[in-house]
Amino acid sequence: MIKLNLNKLKEQIQFYPNELQKTVLKNMLRFTVVVSGKRAGKSMLCAYLGFKELFLPYHVVWVIGKNYDVASRVWDYISEWVDRYFDGEKGPFVVNKHDKYIFNKLTGAKLTMKSAEEVTSLLGKGLDLAIIDEAARIDAGLWDGYIRPNLMDRSGRAVLISNPFGYNWFFEAYQKGTPEGRLENPEYISFYFPTAIEDEKGEIIGSINPQAFSIEELKSIKATNPRDIWRSEYLGVFKEGAGQLFGNFERCVDGSISVEDPNNWFEEPRIGHLYNIGVDIARAEDFTVICVVDRMNHRVVGFWRGNQVSWEYMREKLKEISQRYNDAMITLDTTGMGGDMFVESLADIGVNVDTEYTFGSRSKMLLIDKLSLFLERGKITFPKLSILFNELQSFTYHYTDSGNIKYGSHKKDDCVIGLALACWNLNDEPLEQLLSGSVFGIRSRKYT
Repeated sequence: MIKLNLNKLKEQIQFYPNELQKTVLKNMLRFTVVVSGKRAGKSMLCAYLGFKELFLPYHVVWVIGKNYDVASRVWDYISEWVDRYFDGEKGPFVVNKHDKYIFNKLTGAKLTMKSAEEVTSLLGKGLDLAIIDEAARIDAGLWDGYIRPNLMDRSGRAVLISNPFGYNWFFEAYQKGTPEGRLENPEYISFYFPTAIEDEKGEIIGSINPQAFSIEELKSIKATNPRDIWRSEYLGVFKEGAGQLFGNFERCVDGSISVEDPNNWFEEPRIGHLYNIGVDIARAEDFTVICVVDRMNHRVVGFWRGNQVSWEYMREKLKEISQRYNDAMITLDTTGMGGDMFVESLADIGVNVDTEYTFGSRSKMLLIDKLSLFLERGKITFPKLSILFNELQSFTYHYTDSGNIKYGSHKKDDCVIGLALACWNLNDEPLEQLLSGSVFGIRSRKYT
């Protein structure tokens, strides 16, 4: 049996494990499950575990991701080590980027990059090590149906490593490796490492990877992210309904408000109050949504939803609502064809749009994040409008192949966007509180 000098290998590739990585390396069992927050060093750890197998005779390693982009995070580390520290193509390794494998000519060991999207590529046998990066995001059944059986012939090992994503198969694997679960599953061991370290009061007191995230940076991230995303992605906490963005919005619903027509509901405007209007313009089979929020108390006081209506009708409707609510400030979605023309058409009849909001991946994220924070912290109230309620429930987030957050819904999201646009120019606190003297140290008259 060949015994590797692991310390020399780590030094040669300049891999200096942090405390998280040291703990895992010291205590690994046949099936090792690692749950952690973002940027805790998971991918580099996986790369080292796969790379060292290439120095053992005829070992076979798979690095598996939800897709090739995810799997390449580990692959990129290994291929860089080959180029920088083992003379690249002149050394003992063959790197085949087309077929996605790395081969050691001296030992006959082979590491292959795999995508969970290509299920047939997961058929086989005789596997010494399977590394699944972002395991929580691969389909249920691939582990038990394809990957696990490939480990039988050689008593192969597996490393399952991921941010949490709901109570799915990865959560079950994690449970097997806990002290309680290991009583029945002695081959499993599980580790949990958050990116941010919080005290009992929820204050951030440390970072698992200070080189990636300082405490100050983590505090800023926590302040600007919805609670569920913070807990899942930075604390590494499993939660029900992973992917559901607005998980706590029911606290904002005022059940005492009676609504006869959920598509056409308005309260009487109040003298001296200021209002914001959010407008999401219909495209194709979508609906135009107009949402009115009272800036004095952050209360939704008007809601209109309709489709298959002319621009003339829409602009007159918006003019009527804007004038009714004391010439309310308007934030309007101008994305795509027609948005700019609609703004000009409104200007022709004396209606001015204060904010023309154009959607891109970044701007939509900022818009939805602000709405999410308002809902999570109970900074806005609205009646139980059935269509809005349903859209908020079904609005989700997921991570793209490049690791960015993408928001959306399998249903329509016109009402969510209309509400978000109405909230975009709101202050963090209602104007009644800002003008009451609690902020400015002066006493203003009570608006009625």
